[in-house]
Amino acid sequence: MTISLTISLSLLLFALAFPYLAGPVLVRYRPGVKAHQRFVLISDKAARLRFPPQSFSVISQLEALGFSIVAHLASGDEITKVNSMLSLLVNRDSRAAAIVGRAFVSKRNANAVIEFVAFSTEFDDGSEIVTSNSPVVNVFREVSHRLRLSIPQLKDPSRLYYIHSHYVTSRVDCKPVLVEAGEEIEHFRASHKKALSEQAALGYYYLDETTERYRHSWSSAILTTWRLLWPVKQVLMLCKARRGRLIARAAGITSL
Repeated sequence: MTISLTISLSLLLFALAFPYLAGPVLVRYRPGVKAHQRFVLISDKAARLRFPPQSFSVISQLEALGFSIVAHLASGDEITKVNSMLSLLVNRDSRAAAIVGRAFVSKRNANAVIEFVAFSTEFDDGSEIVTSNSPVVNVFREVSHRLRLSIPQLKDPSRLYYIHSHYVTSRVDCKPVLVEAGEEIEHFRASHKKALSEQAALGYYYLDETTERYRHSWSSAILTTWRLLWPVKQVLMLCKARRGRLIARAAGITSL
């Protein structure tokens, strides 16, 4: 092997390994996320100006399934530039909640938009089932009382809700519960705070009391970075899609 070839291979290996080494350091010292994220209530008129038309098409489909709109909520982070807009709906007959969400990052060199639909049902024993078509790699740690069903390739909210209902009705040991009318927004805000504190309890985050932000621990910085880098991200997305097909198939839906 010639010296030039050795140098070229060494540089190639360094280029491939560098993101895996430097990435966790950068993530570890990032600002993190707000401990007290504000979700601001916005009017339907303002939401229609901010949301793309397809979001309201999805909302119409959910209303046809028995869901009613509760509120449109907006949140933002001036440091990380991550912003989100959410429509919160409930179905009081089935005691389920739904979120039509749109999150986006607006930076000079990075612009990304993520759209998703998520259904959630809480039970009287404290457990929960969440079914979504979020198209991102999950980097959070799982918690024992929450079953997450992810089917990223399923964009039809009707079939997604059908699958969610299948798994909810299979829980014969407990009953679905839903907060009283008028308490949905506060319950959503409290659930968001609870989810962050759960991750902190598992060592994924730690609370920086000076800035009031949850920041990554070293273990979560490594996990987050590696799961979002090539080729790990691509492999995980393929696995996520495969699990989604299995989840759907168990509910009787085979064509995805």
